[in-house]
Amino acid sequence: MLKLGLLGKNIQHSKSPDIYDELYDGKVKYTLLDIDDEKNIPKLKEIFSSLQGLSITAPYKKHFLNEVSLEESVKEIGAINCIKYDGTQFFGTNTDYLAAKEIILKNSYEQRDVVMLGDGAMTNMFKVLFKELNIIFHQFSRRKNGDLNSVKYDSFVDLDKALFINCCARQFHFNSELSKNSIFWDMNYSHEYHLSFLSNKLTYVDGSELLYLQAVAAKKFWNFTL
Repeated sequence: MLKLGLLGKNIQHSKSPDIYDELYDGKVKYTLLDIDDEKNIPKLKEIFSSLQGLSITAPYKKHFLNEVSLEESVKEIGAINCIKYDGTQFFGTNTDYLAAKEIILKNSYEQRDVVMLGDGAMTNMFKVLFKELNIIFHQFSRRKNGDLNSVKYDSFVDLDKALFINCCARQFHFNSELSKNSIFWDMNYSHEYHLSFLSNKLTYVDGSELLYLQAVAAKKFWNFTL
């Protein structure tokens, strides 16, 4: 039985246990490391004494950056969501990057007027990806711009061609009026407010597909033999 885990905060709603159960045909024991304070996160060796692979979600994607070996592209992102251990060394990567790239190219999102909401680890990942794909974007955050629902987005982009990427935490509720032709791509999933408020007003895409595709990429990164 493969032993995997997810490190994060307030993650009891996570779909990861079900996704990995599907990917590994039920041959996995999945543990949620739901930790409310970064200072209480165990050391990597302690975590891997009972796990074989670790996924990481907000707000801890930077926590182990200096303790794992990284490729240069991942260093540029400045956040990791997946760690493996070969018995002597820890390796980290960012499978969100691979999943987001696949979704963008599959849906021709690079042809849209892109607006990114937030300024955390996910926005940094998208910045690196946009640089690779030569995508121009506008970024807004509550820290810099205040109330994001008061921004006049039509002053920056054509709302009929707009792709909004929401990287804000689940507590944020977006309720600005956009075009019915706008796409709102939410990095959250099962967000009840956004599902009820946005789904009938525009094309609403939640984070479920990205979650699944990054798990597929994590499986490839771990490369376990069962």
